[in-house]
Amino acid sequence: MNRTAVWTAALLALVVWLAAGPPSFSQGESLLPQDAQDSLAGSATRMKPETGRASLDKRYTILPGTRPAEVLADFTANEPSDTSGAPNTNTDTVLNEHIVRWIGTLAGQKGFEGWKRAKWTVAPLGPGTHGWIVLLTDNGRETGYLIVSAAENGTLQLIEYGTGEHPLFSTRTLYRTLVQHAIIPTSMSYQAWLDSAETRLRRLYTDAFHAVWTVPAGNNRILVDAKTGEIRTFQNYSPASDSGLLGLHGAAFEHTPGTPIEVAPSDPYEEIAWLTRKALPIRSYEELTPYLATGKSLTFVCECFGGRLTLPLPVTGALRWIGGAAFIAFEQEGRRFVLLDEAVSLGQFYPTDGISSSFP
Repeated sequence: MNRTAVWTAALLALVVWLAAGPPSFSQGESLLPQDAQDSLAGSATRMKPETGRASLDKRYTILPGTRPAEVLADFTANEPSDTSGAPNTNTDTVLNEHIVRWIGTLAGQKGFEGWKRAKWTVAPLGPGTHGWIVLLTDNGRETGYLIVSAAENGTLQLIEYGTGEHPLFSTRTLYRTLVQHAIIPTSMSYQAWLDSAETRLRRLYTDAFHAVWTVPAGNNRILVDAKTGEIRTFQNYSPASDSGLLGLHGAAFEHTPGTPIEVAPSDPYEEIAWLTRKALPIRSYEELTPYLATGKSLTFVCECFGGRLTLPLPVTGALRWIGGAAFIAFEQEGRRFVLLDEAVSLGQFYPTDGISSSFP
C-alpha cells in the first residue's frame, strides 16, 4: 500500500468516527471490567461527604492568610518522618481528624446541639505555643470554640472549649470593641476591616486566663481581652517565652466526656463573699465536687497579669473526661470549660454566701 492510500484510509476512518460521535463517559466506563467498575463505585461512595457530620471539604476552613502547612507547622516540626528528608503526608490531616472527633463527641452533650451542623475555622495561637484556636459557626453565627495544643509526647490535646456567641478570639467581638473605642471608623464594615487587618492581628494565649489580642493602633499596639473584648490599660505585658501549653494534658482523641455536674451561675459582683471570705481548700476534682453537689455556685478568682487584673468567674459545673482530664465550667460571655489542673495552679475558689469555708 502506497503512502497516498494510507492517508486516504486514515482520513476515511476519522470521518466515520466523527460521524458516530465520541464515546460518552458512561460508554468509556463500560469498557472497564466489572470488578474495576465496582471498585470505582466503592471509592466514590467512600469519598462522598457524610451529611450531618463535620467533614474536611464541607466545614474546615483555614483563616485568611494562613495555609494549612503553616497552621500545622508547630506540630509537624517535632514529628519524626518515616523517611529521612521526606515529608510525612499524613500530618496535614491530623489536626482536622482530631477536630472532627471532638466536635462530634461534644455535639451529643447538652448545650452543644448546634455543633452537629457547625462549620469551623482554625488558626495558630501565639508563637511558640504549639496551639490552635478553632472557631465554630452555625448559619453564620458564632457558636463556640476549641483550644488545641500539642503535648510533650507529640499527641494533640483539647485543653479548653466553650459555647456561646462570644467565643474566645472572636474577630467579631474584637471588631465591635475597636469601633466602640473609635480605633477604627464606624463607616468601615466588619469584612473590610478583617481583610485589611487579619495579617496584622496577633493572638497571645499563655493560658485560659491570659488570652489577649495585640492590635495595631497608630504607632502602638493595644491589648484586648480575647473573650470579653475589654481593652487592657496596661501595655507592657508579654507572655513567657515558654507558654507551658506543652505541659498540659487535656482530652485526647480517644477520650469522651463523662456526666457533668451543673449548678446555676451567680454574679460575682453581687455575691461578693470572695472579697471577705477565706479561700476554699480545693486542689482536685474530688475536692471540688462536694461543693458543687450543694447546688450553689462557687467563685473562682485569678490574679492575672502579675496582679494587675483581678478576674472573678462564677463556677457553673465540672466534668471529667473518661480516661482523661477534669474540666471546670465558668460563665463568661458564654460557657467556658477549662482544665481544672490549670485553674487550681493559677487561682483560688471562694464560697458564695451560705457555704462555709470549712465545708465539707
